[in-house]
Amino acid sequence: GLGLAICKQLVELMGGQIGVTSREGYGSVFYFDLPLQVGQKPAEGDDYVADAHSHALNILVAEDAVTNQIIIKSLLEEMGHRCTLTDDGKAYIETLMEHEFDLILMDQRMPVMDGVEATDAIRKGYAFAPDWQFVDDAVPIIALTANSGEADRERFAQAGVENLLAKPIDEVALHKALAAVIQKQLAAGRTLQPLSALAPAPFGVPTERLVAGDDVDGEAPNVDLLELEAMLGMAFSPNVPP
Repeated sequence: GLGLAICKQLVELMGGQIGVTSREGYGSVFYFDLPLQVGQKPAEGDDYVADAHSHALNILVAEDAVTNQIIIKSLLEEMGHRCTLTDDGKAYIETLMEHEFDLILMDQRMPVMDGVEATDAIRKGYAFAPDWQFVDDAVPIIALTANSGEADRERFAQAGVENLLAKPIDEVALHKALAAVIQKQLAAGRTLQPLSALAPAPFGVPTERLVAGDDVDGEAPNVDLLELEAMLGMAFSPNVPP
């Protein structure tokens, strides 16, 4: 059926071959060969200690997949940060022209305008489109992508992205990236809210979720962990390791 056709394409894309042996009345055996290299033992961890961040960031998240929005929102709130969610390029651009953020988490693939195009637009500002005036065209941008190869990193780097995180998002990698942004913003003289002055945000605290035309200061519908658990059929805990 369709699954076998997909398997054949995947195997051939990896340079392998797929075959079948069959005997009437007994069944069939499908097999494949792949030219793989000998694996290497993963490097030992760097014993990174994910202490609480010193300051809270106001983060704009550009992500169109609802499941990914739930995960990212939960991770950021657990770390004490505030996030605004946009789910297409138009809402994202409109939000940036009216509001200031400490950081942008940018999905590579979005409707209307993809992550590379959106980043290029922010960095070029008026030169990209005469009526596009951003509050802060130098805001740090971290790309989120399932394609984290060298070519993708180069495309984002040329557009003006400072860092790239692979999907699915690794909590420790995200924690490190946010810590680096906090230090950079403080060194540049930016005023950030000390995290110790904020009450811990429990799960399910609403954050803003925008679509084109929504007001960033208004209330919007929100999704929470219960929806994610129902979608995936499993309990979800996004806590960063202590």
